[in-house]
Amino acid sequence: MTVKQDVGKVEGEYNRPRRPDADTIAYLRSLPLDLHAAFDQITVFLAQPNDTEETVEYPHMLAAALSAIDEIRNEIASLAGDEVAAEAIEVLAHIAGPHSEIAIRKLLFGTTGYALHLSTHRYGSHVLQTILELAATSHSEIDLASHREAPPLDLVNEELPSLAELLLQIVEEIVPFTDDLAIHICGSHVLRSLVCILGGVKVVQQPGSFGSQGPIRRGKVKPKRKKSKSAAPYAKESSQSNLHQYLKYISNSRVSTSDERIRNSLEQLVSAISGNQVREPGDLQHLACNASASPLLIVILRVLTYSAAVGECKTKARNLEESGSERRVDHHLSILQPEPKFVAGSQAHNLAKRLLCWQDSTSEQKWAPDVIYGLSGETRGSHILETVLRLSSDEFYESILEVGGFLSKQSLQEFVEHDVSNFVIQSALATIRNEKQAEKFLEVVAPLVVNGYVIRGSNRRRGILWRLTEMAARFPGIQKATLKVIREGFVIAGEVQSKSNGLVGCVPKLLNMKKAEETGGHLTLDVAGTRTLFHLLRFEAKYCEEVLLGIADKLEQDDLELLAKDGLGSRCIWDGVLEGPVQEAHFSTALKRILKKLQGRWVGLAADRVGHHSVIKLFRRLVDMGDREKLVVELSEGMHRLTGNSMGRNVLDVCSVREYNEVGYSEWSSIVKKQLQREQWLKDMVEKDLADRAPKKKRDRKRKRLDRDATDKRAQSKGDLSVDTIMDTISIPTRIEKE
Repeated sequence: MTVKQDVGKVEGEYNRPRRPDADTIAYLRSLPLDLHAAFDQITVFLAQPNDTEETVEYPHMLAAALSAIDEIRNEIASLAGDEVAAEAIEVLAHIAGPHSEIAIRKLLFGTTGYALHLSTHRYGSHVLQTILELAATSHSEIDLASHREAPPLDLVNEELPSLAELLLQIVEEIVPFTDDLAIHICGSHVLRSLVCILGGVKVVQQPGSFGSQGPIRRGKVKPKRKKSKSAAPYAKESSQSNLHQYLKYISNSRVSTSDERIRNSLEQLVSAISGNQVREPGDLQHLACNASASPLLIVILRVLTYSAAVGECKTKARNLEESGSERRVDHHLSILQPEPKFVAGSQAHNLAKRLLCWQDSTSEQKWAPDVIYGLSGETRGSHILETVLRLSSDEFYESILEVGGFLSKQSLQEFVEHDVSNFVIQSALATIRNEKQAEKFLEVVAPLVVNGYVIRGSNRRRGILWRLTEMAARFPGIQKATLKVIREGFVIAGEVQSKSNGLVGCVPKLLNMKKAEETGGHLTLDVAGTRTLFHLLRFEAKYCEEVLLGIADKLEQDDLELLAKDGLGSRCIWDGVLEGPVQEAHFSTALKRILKKLQGRWVGLAADRVGHHSVIKLFRRLVDMGDREKLVVELSEGMHRLTGNSMGRNVLDVCSVREYNEVGYSEWSSIVKKQLQREQWLKDMVEKDLADRAPKKKRDRKRKRLDRDATDKRAQSKGDLSVDTIMDTISIPTRIEKE
């Protein structure tokens, strides 16, 4: 049934595979393969202990996939041109690839000689891209194709070229045509996958992004019928909205990035796309503005940063992932995955200089100012510039700010007023490295805030205000000055009458709430304004009083309830208050006022899919047990409603409402206190573990000895915690014990 492919080729000849065999396509159609069932079978098989007498049956779907790959190995390139066969090959690759290097090598071997054709084919490019993405990742300690219970295969391991040799052969086929592939909608995706595997990283889709909707999803699903769509619940005012992907190091990689051949291939591929020296503005800058080449250049820049051997960028990135010391990723707040920074002299640094036409030999840049200006105003080029700002070393970052004119009041105003380049300014505000830079940026941004330009919602520039407050939340030294210019801006913009009440009256203006009856079913919020309020609540506690008063006093009961039931409103407003230092008088007073204002609404919130999270957090964050009792009393009156869904039952369990009704206040108070102590103990343990895993600075021996002596003295004076003490802290009385 199989047809041998003729992989011999003449140099410069465009190889096309033969037409796929109809019988082979019918064979692939008949395979009863299910990805989820296959994953379950393989997981059970790999989880069996080695010393057990009972053996788990070899996964029959994996066996079928291995047999099918062996059967069609000589027709891969032909079958990849057919829609049905291409999808079947991708399913086979997803089942067998992570657990068998032999299967991946067979699939790759079937594409050799035809890599250029497949890279430009609608279906073939997906097949090649999928195989490349699965080539490096190994999920099994052993190759399951070599397992003693695996099906017999015709082509054994020794007869296949190694994985590295196959990758090098594909690179050799593609490199002469990178100029065309970089601007090809299919070819650019193949180049991205090839660069990632050579760099030892993989692309991970952010939750909620279009690319995370399945392993073999192609294109957009056509709607069954045309409908009049209602307006989106949130206004689009977010910079970096296209960055739905982040890179992650491949664990247990089959491809060694320390191999000299692999490193040379990556360098050869990058040089073929971007050149190897700084030139005057030309083809590379046109590529940076191309719809297909721009994302490719972004991936290359990030891969080179991650895979850099200079400056230990890889180690730093892993430490960031493990320690959690950086700001956590949050799509509601547009906080992205922390990434390493490239260092001077690295390949990523050299690529950034080529993109910006940056000259090291001259004190005054000849081309870079114009290139930065041009890229910032171009839809695709601005994303390149944002990526450079995000990944640059501190020294190069500061040079870009100065040369690009970002620290000039006149230039900055022009950037902010532009519909595209204002997002570059937002990225610059979000990536400021130190307080000195923050002070300079505040000085040049302040006039645009004071004159009300970024305050007025009609100008659609509140993203600048949001990023400004985010920057100020990171650097306490500029918080007072930031609040001052915001107050003046609201007065001049006509949003509030006077500065006497500070930001109290600004809260409703920033939210710009439009209720369901106004929008036809959705609560709409000003995204940038709502995020601005969150970051204002992250200022030092003494500066949060005005915003807290605006939330607790200026917002009506219905507004607070709607915000608690909304994803963005709950995360930014409710969590902004509840995650603050509740021991401070301003925050504790605000919680008391909110508790009182929403009296009679807590049962409805506790039964809501989103709102019940706010109820639980409020119960845990209230300082006074009397306030907790008020909340529990109201919840106990709605027990019949709350027991009807999982959200309500969860609230009843966390707040110990049943215990309150059964044993009274005193016993309930003891139960709640022990539960809160246990949660705090677990939280402290997790934080301690993260702190221990975080990179530590070297300290001199004398300081270490002094710290150790002080710790010993404290231990002697306080005594060690006994096991009984710990168990008493984390134990919660059961109903049997209480009875």
